[in-house]
Amino acid sequence: MGTQRWSLRTRLTSVVTGIVTVGLVFTAGFLTIKAGQMERAGSELYAHELALRQAGNVSKRLETAFTTVRTLSHELGALRATGIADRAVANVMLKSVLEGNSTFVGVWTVWEPNAFDGKDEMHRGQPGHDDSGRFIPYWNRGGGKIGVEPIVDYEKEGAGEPYLLPKRTGNEVVLEPYFYKVAGIDTLMTSLVVPVKHDGKFVGVVGVDIALADLQSEISSIRPYETGYASLISNAGKYIAHHDAARLGDEVVKGAYWNIIHPAVASGQDFKLSMLDETLNTEVLQIYVPVVIGTTKTPWSLIVTMPENKVMAGVVRFRTTSMAIAAVSIIVVCVVLSMLLNRFVIRPLGGEPDDAANIARHVASGDLTTPIRLPETDSRSMMAAIEIMQTNLSGIVTSIRSISNVISTAAIEIAQGNLELSQRTESQAASLEQTAASIEEMASTVMQNAENVQRANTAARAAAETAASAGAVVGNVTKTMSDIAEASARMVDIIDVIDGIAFQTNILALNASLEAARAGVSGRGFAAVASEVRNLAQRSATASREVKDLIESSVSQVNTGTVLVSQVGLTMDRVIREVHCVTGLMTEIAIATNEQSIGINQINEAIMLMDEVTQQNARMVEQAAVAATSLQQQSQQLLGAVGVFQIK
Repeated sequence: MGTQRWSLRTRLTSVVTGIVTVGLVFTAGFLTIKAGQMERAGSELYAHELALRQAGNVSKRLETAFTTVRTLSHELGALRATGIADRAVANVMLKSVLEGNSTFVGVWTVWEPNAFDGKDEMHRGQPGHDDSGRFIPYWNRGGGKIGVEPIVDYEKEGAGEPYLLPKRTGNEVVLEPYFYKVAGIDTLMTSLVVPVKHDGKFVGVVGVDIALADLQSEISSIRPYETGYASLISNAGKYIAHHDAARLGDEVVKGAYWNIIHPAVASGQDFKLSMLDETLNTEVLQIYVPVVIGTTKTPWSLIVTMPENKVMAGVVRFRTTSMAIAAVSIIVVCVVLSMLLNRFVIRPLGGEPDDAANIARHVASGDLTTPIRLPETDSRSMMAAIEIMQTNLSGIVTSIRSISNVISTAAIEIAQGNLELSQRTESQAASLEQTAASIEEMASTVMQNAENVQRANTAARAAAETAASAGAVVGNVTKTMSDIAEASARMVDIIDVIDGIAFQTNILALNASLEAARAGVSGRGFAAVASEVRNLAQRSATASREVKDLIESSVSQVNTGTVLVSQVGLTMDRVIREVHCVTGLMTEIAIATNEQSIGINQINEAIMLMDEVTQQNARMVEQAAVAATSLQQQSQQLLGAVGVFQIK
């Protein structure tokens, strides 16, 4: 038995219905959770405000009582401090306070020995006193009427806590609640005690006993959420007020819950706790708020208990309503969705999607001959479009086959043309490589010529510098020769002077000889001297003439040398000018050679660029040949691919 195939409408309706169902359930659940959280937060706020308000009322009542006790303590202390302490007056004050406050069960005071008036000895065994004579009156309504009696056991641990605790701590004290018979009836009460001090020293206490029935009546009437309730517990965990009066004075049930609650109660802190309430037999939320009592260190706690089932009743109703609305919504969505699918999906498809998928698979496999059955009036559905696509694809495949044959033929011709072009391009590239090599050799030769011209230019510059140095030397020689000529001329003049002096000496010697001859014998020696002087003058004249001749010859030679040196200087000047001319020509040749080298390099770069372009052209031709071959192969593949299609 084959598997029954669901229609598109059924599948889409099921999927959308499932999604809508999940969405509505999630939304309803989320809203329910948020509503529960908001309801819980609101209930906690309500319970906390209720507890705060009631705790304030309790604290105010007890504070009023404490104010009365403090006032009485100050008055009794003032009597003692002023030295007019009178026990009768004090008793009147205590009694009047008791008479003026109906909630007070008793008013009392206990003083240290002889601390009040120093007259304990006088009052031993008197009414309102014990055998110690201490001032310890207890005014109370225990017998139904106001009376006085002495306090007993005030020095004993436990029973004497109203006196011993303030004495030890020096602070105000509120006692744990306890039962006391008033007019024969057990009455739950507590004691508020204030210490009396003088100069900072403890001298006694004043206290009142308060019945807690009013607190029980008021707090037990609080019923949040119908079945909820409020209660008041002491610092040690005793019930002071409870909706079940039988539990008054009992301790809170010890155990795990109390271990959690006790630290907050003992330290006077706010607290909240979820627990199973055995009285209501349901989960409850408890809000704890401290009740501060005067300046005592033992605050009480007021508890508001709210049943979870009552707190969340509105949320449960909201959840039920939400689920009902969700169910109706799902039914409406299913009906509307079915109608919309028929109108906007099934009709536009023109058939089941599986039929369309089957035809598409045939087309994908190349079979364009699969018949498609359509109503005669259907020309706009998806199945009609598939039929048109099938017909058009048949025409396209026929055209592709024809075009592929043409492309294959053209690709073969292109490949052959590219092959010939590749060969010519490779030949051109080889020629360019040879040309580039020749240009490279020419550039190398030109560079070598440029280097030789540069060296020749350098040598010419050196020769010009050497010639210039030689010209300077020749100039110096010419100047030196001129100086020698001038010195020789001066020497000739000096020789002329010497020659003149010799001539004058010779004349003088001759005159001396004549005079000696005249003198005769006495003049012989003088004549001999004169003769020698004349000889010396003649030799000097001869030597002078020889020296003059030599100097004149030297001057003549020096003049001749000067002329020659001048000619050499002129020749050197012409050589220097020619060398400079050669240097200029060599510089121009070097510049021209460098420009020629640059031009050859540029030609070489252009040829290399042409060679690179030619190589690129060759590669492009090869690529074109490969592309043409690939095109031919692809056209063959296209023919093969198109051959898969079966057409009518």
